[in-house]
Amino acid sequence: MKAKSPILTFPPNSAVLIFDRSEQSYELDCAMKATAMASILWDMDQWLRSKIRHDHTFKTIDEALEACRTELNDNMSGEGVQDIINQ
Repeated sequence: MKAKSPILTFPPNSAVLIFDRSEQSYELDCAMKATAMASILWDMDQWLRSKIRHDHTFKTIDEALEACRTELNDNMSGEGVQDIINQ
């Protein structure tokens, strides 16, 4: 006799994501860290806005781009999402 699947009930207006952990680990990691990634984007936007408004000291485009890349990588490392990007 086959075991019955449990019936799950959820509160109204709720959302449930179901992942097969053996086959969808990357998708699961992305979903679990989506809030952190959104926070990183907001922080990066604020950092760029500050550089534009308050007279940055970059002398070349390459120097500005390198500073942006460093800031982004620092934020990703701080939030623990660097592993998603490097998969």
